Amino acid sequence: MLDSAGSGRTATWMAGRIYEWAKEVGALADGSGSGLGGPGLATYLGVSCDAKQAQAVERLRKMKVVAVVADDDANHVGVLVKTQVSEAAIRSLPTKLGDFSIEFLGHAEAPSFPPSVAPHSAALGGSRFWTPGGRFACGSSITAAPIHSAGTMGALIRLADGRLCGLTNNHVTGACNYTEVGMHVMCPSTVDAAVNQPPPTAIGKHLRLAEIRAGDPGQLSKQRLDVAIFTINDENLVTSWQGDKQYDTPAAVVPPAAQMRLKKVGRTSGLTSGRVVGEVKTPLVFPYAAPQFKANVHFEGVWSVAGLHGDEFSTFGDSGSLVVTEDGSAAVGLILGGQAGGVTYIMPIAAVLAEFGATLVGGHNI
Repeated sequence: MLDSAGSGRTATWMAGRIYEWAKEVGALADGSGSGLGGPGLATYLGVSCDAKQAQAVERLRKMKVVAVVADDDANHVGVLVKTQVSEAAIRSLPTKLGDFSIEFLGHAEAPSFPPSVAPHSAALGGSRFWTPGGRFACGSSITAAPIHSAGTMGALIRLADGRLCGLTNNHVTGACNYTEVGMHVMCPSTVDAAVNQPPPTAIGKHLRLAEIRAGDPGQLSKQRLDVAIFTINDENLVTSWQGDKQYDTPAAVVPPAAQMRLKKVGRTSGLTSGRVVGEVKTPLVFPYAAPQFKANVHFEGVWSVAGLHGDEFSTFGDSGSLVVTEDGSAAVGLILGGQAGGVTYIMPIAAVLAEFGATLVGGHNI
């Protein structure tokens, strides 16, 4: 894994250098940095580009860099930018910088939590929840009763004491730390209630969450998880099917790896496919704007996913969806959030389960 100078530097090193360059020249999406100008990226990195490619890379100053991801094993770097990256731009941008392969992905800005979600509508493309066998399936719309929003029930899990629980994000059912223990969790969310559909049902009660912390990242540990669980009121109410029997929730777990092919079922976009781009190696900040919690939260240990063939992998309302391997044999992560038509951010599922001492449940009422 040598760069053009033969120094043994890794893709993680390259990701950090690209981010520092963007900060120096005022090309970061968060507006930080001096913005006083500076060398071109290729010059800054000490790598060679032809004139056309060098000019194309300078577009990063206008695209605005959100974060940079890396895969050291594949010597690959992904630059995540705020604006859309057009097909013309993709054709003109370099695919290598030195000995590193590189790609540019747009619409990567971290979304605000909880997101604004559209209510159920036939015009939006079908169901927001599924009831195979008359039971609510994973991938369906949920919310805590006081929250006028919607996210996704990613999976059923079993705690060490034997209780069956549902799994999602803190910002979906936890009200960003403020849902009371025992509060009703509804499926579907009340915003997804529809004529001739099952009414919103209290399928569980809020139990626990991973606290979301905010503050100076130089003094606090960065956030790794945004997750919550709720006990299931009646095990006959739910099934481990994902969506309308798209596939069963796998019990096995594998870590994310760059270029791994994935799929998921979510409340808004349903069944979609994607690929892992890499682990985010630079600062990543998510703005939270819940009624009782408003702060910028600094995350680490998050991975990025892109949809296949230019399609989106997730959109607003898919937060909390379980991400699995392409063949459905193992779980990989839980969706944290993402922009419509852009990049999705996921948390490794092993860390999520470890937070609660839980295991994934498959084969339940299927």
